[in-house]
Amino acid sequence: MARLDRILIHLVVCAVAISGEASPLRFLVVGDIGGMPLVDVTAVQLQVARSKIGRSRGLTSIINLGDNFYFTGVMSDDDPRFRTTFENVYRDTGVPWLTIAGNHDHMGNVQVQVSYTAKSKLWLAVFVPRKQNISSMLSIARNRYFPSLYYNKVYQSGDATVEFVMLDTVELADYLFVAGHYPAYSISSQGPTQCLINRLVPLLKKYRVNAYFAGHEHNMQHLDHDGVTHIISGAGSRSDESTAYKQDMLQRGVRVYWK
Repeated sequence: MARLDRILIHLVVCAVAISGEASPLRFLVVGDIGGMPLVDVTAVQLQVARSKIGRSRGLTSIINLGDNFYFTGVMSDDDPRFRTTFENVYRDTGVPWLTIAGNHDHMGNVQVQVSYTAKSKLWLAVFVPRKQNISSMLSIARNRYFPSLYYNKVYQSGDATVEFVMLDTVELADYLFVAGHYPAYSISSQGPTQCLINRLVPLLKKYRVNAYFAGHEHNMQHLDHDGVTHIISGAGSRSDESTAYKQDMLQRGVRVYWK
């Protein structure tokens, strides 16, 4: 049994380090920490917790991947299981937890896990703006971890930016929209943005994004490429009637519906 516990610890705890010239960012990744209804916490969970506590020095955060309370979640942010299954077990990690919900959490009132962030020192985080060095993060006002079922967190270490996108994959949306300032494709004055065509467009297709919204061009365009709708709406304060890149777009296989 002890050997199995050690195997489980290595399976569920994953250390991630992003190093640079500045202070490195270090994360632990763990999921399914939800204990058991009758005993609140399992022996394996305690061993995993001790492992994380032993590795917590210098950590930036712990990434918590859901199923936080077996088997039917919690119904109130005053539920004692926040204390018995989470706080008492992981208090000594001493770093914020970046948390998402799992399917068992959705069997209760998952929103109370979001509201609990206002009550917990572990589920609070320091938000580091992109231009802010990680070494000064403790001087920045605190912000919530787990602020909603879908959210992102950005960290900066030297010249490297690390962004976590946290998705609730239990209740996926029927439609997925992505928004940015620069368009990937455009028939107007500025034309296409090649770096987005190279790096963003393949992701839009891979993850079956329904539409990409952009501005930058001072007009309105409805384009389609490879099953993804591209909407440009940048005429909020001025207009541009140019169609300078229309033929280029048609040659790339972009369908132009209106401009």
